Amino acid sequence: MMDELKEYIKKVGSKWCVFSHQTGRKFGCYDSEAAAKKRLAQIHAFSKEGITIEPIDMLEVKVDVPESGEYIHVRVKDPSQFDQESFRTITLGDGIKARAGKLHGSDKMTIQVYLFDKDKWTVGRAKQWVKEH
Repeated sequence: MMDELKEYIKKVGSKWCVFSHQTGRKFGCYDSEAAAKKRLAQIHAFSKEGITIEPIDMLEVKVDVPESGEYIHVRVKDPSQFDQESFRTITLGDGIKARAGKLHGSDKMTIQVYLFDKDKWTVGRAKQWVKEH
């Protein structure tokens, strides 16, 4: 599987970058090839779950740190845009989850909010992760 993944990873300067084979869109750059492969595997996992990864306008990102609860919420889309019955939560990695659902009028799953474990993440690191991924 890793040979299949390599065709989507390209070294740009000193970084290893992950690109969409279909659109050429960059999904982030990393310090090591191993980190880029990890990100690409994550993208493939999203695809298997039927979840689309859309470009994020960081100006529209909203961060919420509820006093109760275990997670920092980094909202990338307004929940009112979704069919409320379609939401599900998936685990992305160490201390990171995402809630995805179907936008009104769509059959594709799209990420609505990222959830970062408060014990492992700061607000700044969480926003940076969303920006880079």
